[in-house]
Amino acid sequence: MSNLHGSIVSNLRKEWGEAEHTFVWTGHIHHKNQEEYGGALFESWNILAPADAWHASSGYASSRSMTCVILHKDFGEEGRLKVNVERIK
Repeated sequence: MSNLHGSIVSNLRKEWGEAEHTFVWTGHIHHKNQEEYGGALFESWNILAPADAWHASSGYASSRSMTCVILHKDFGEEGRLKVNVERIK
């Protein structure tokens, strides 16, 4: 994620400088990860789909869930709601 931070700052200088609250969300990483770089929250999310044959046989396992992040335009993040995939089956 630190490489992503450098790329965003280089390519979006104006937007980065004007942003009051900065969130960078990525997916398809199969696991939850959250880090802060340069005043921004970088976050990856769990996957909803079940593991494919290659990942399952390689020992990869991650929880399956989805998260709703509630944002306020002036105050940033105000809350989260998380639902595990078992709940929505």
